[in-house]
Order: sequence, then C-alpha cells, then structure tokens
Amino acid sequence: HVLFEYSAESYRASDGFCNMMGKNCWLYQQIDSTGYSDLVFKDPYWTGNGKTEVGYFHMTAGTKGAVRKWVAPHDGKVHLESVVRLYEGSTGVPLVEIRKNNKPIWPVKQVVAGKSFAPNFTLTVKKGDTIEFIEKSKTPDADAKVYWDPAITYL
Repeated sequence: HVLFEYSAESYRASDGFCNMMGKNCWLYQQIDSTGYSDLVFKDPYWTGNGKTEVGYFHMTAGTKGAVRKWVAPHDGKVHLESVVRLYEGSTGVPLVEIRKNNKPIWPVKQVVAGKSFAPNFTLTVKKGDTIEFIEKSKTPDADAKVYWDPAITYL
C-alpha cells in the first residue's frame, strides 16, 4: 500500500500577498478611464489615489478602481473561485467585476450589505494571460471596501 499526496498548483490572493509587485503571479493596480497603473506598497497594504487600496483579504475603491491582477505562469485550464461581500462599516457603493485580458468574463455587480457573490467557473489560459479582479465605486468619496480573496487553481 503506497500513500502519496497530490498538491494542485493554486494561487490564493491572500496566500500570495506580499510587498513585491508580481511575486506569486499577483499584481496590484488601480484603474480609471486611461487604463491601469501600479499601486505603491505602504505597509501593510498596496495604496493608490484617493483611498484606493488592496490588502490581504480586501479591496477598497477610491477615486480610482482597485485591481488585483493574476498573470498566468503557463498554459492550462484553471478553476476560479471566490466570495465577494461588503465589509461591515463600508459607506460606499462598490461595483465588482472580473476580466480576462481586460475583457469582461463575469458581469459587473453591485455589492450591498447582507448579500455576497461567489464567482465559480473554469476557463482556459495561455502563459501571460491576465485575470483582473476589479472593484470600482459608485461613490468615490466614500469608503467602498469589499472582502475579496480569489483563488485560481490549475486543473
């Protein structure tokens, strides 16, 4: 009788979170009408313009949208799963969506208190493809903070 353990290649945002841009296949950015730009690490979070922030488990949209971006290290089929919910005490109106290579693959949804979303699907990626987890705010002056810790696993 032989026992062995099989470990799937998985990338959970909170597990890969660190102060180095691109480490563990994760980038931390902000987005506006002109495109993406990198956030700056200010311990313990990645920060940007007007309250825009990405942390271990959360994202906060400020005057620009918050983006947690995963870059595929190789070709394959991946399973994406996560839960999105409003942080208690958040005063903003967050809008969330998921894109692949900047094209929508999960529609924009408004996050409200007491309701969560659980995107859960499989897709094919090529090396260098990106999956963007984006949070914007209908009320950029407010604190639009969501809990969002996505996981991507190669099948």
